[in-house]
Order: sequence, then structure tokens, then C-alpha cells
Amino acid sequence: MSLSAYQNEVYVIKESSNGVLKLIYEYKTDGKVQLRLIRARASGWKKSVVLWFLSEIGVEKDKPIYDFNNGGRISAFMSILPYIYTVNGAKRTGEVLKDMGIEEVAFWRWKLNQLKLDAVMAFKRMYKVK
Repeated sequence: MSLSAYQNEVYVIKESSNGVLKLIYEYKTDGKVQLRLIRARASGWKKSVVLWFLSEIGVEKDKPIYDFNNGGRISAFMSILPYIYTVNGAKRTGEVLKDMGIEEVAFWRWKLNQLKLDAVMAFKRMYKVK
């Protein structure tokens, strides 16, 4: 179920020619892209963990993600991922985000946008992610 306030927001996961996955945020009005930002990048073992997370929540790369729930989960996951140093820690983070409700995902997405590193450390301590 999508929220109507976010119907113009679209996330897309694309792979560049050098093999780096990018989370691209687009804001559309009247079907035209008004704003396009690269929100996060992943390469190496983190790329494989991102692909695992996408398959867990049922999202395919190179296809637009209109669902606010999944877009928020992916955005939060890729914001936390640079500060996680093991595959097990990254998968634990993915499992936690997958099971969160929409309100909690929206809260963490807001907190990660506002407080950055402090929010990442709080998330890691709260959910015991290493």
C-alpha cells in the first residue's frame, strides 16, 4: 500500500558500467523527472548484500520502486551499509529493516537523513548489529 503523499517519489537501483550499484531517487511531476539524486552506492561484497536484500523484499534492480515501504527500507539500508564491516552484520541489518513497520522505517529514514553518523551508531546499538 503506497502513501498518496509520496506518489511522485520513485527509487531506482541501477548498475553502472563499472559494476557499482547506485540507489537513484527521482521526484516526478506530470510524468517528468524534476529532481534526480544518487542517494547511495555499493560495490564489492556490499553489492552482493544489497542484491540479497532486494530479493528478500521482492524488488528487482533497474525497475522503478513506487512503494514507499520498500523505497524507505532500501534507502535506510544503504545509508547504514557503509558503517557495517561484516556480511553477517549487513544481513542482520537487512532482516531488521525487512521486519519493521512503516512508521519505524519512516522514523529511521528521517533520523538517518538528519543525524547521519549518530543515527547509524544508535541503530547499530539498538538492534545489536556489528
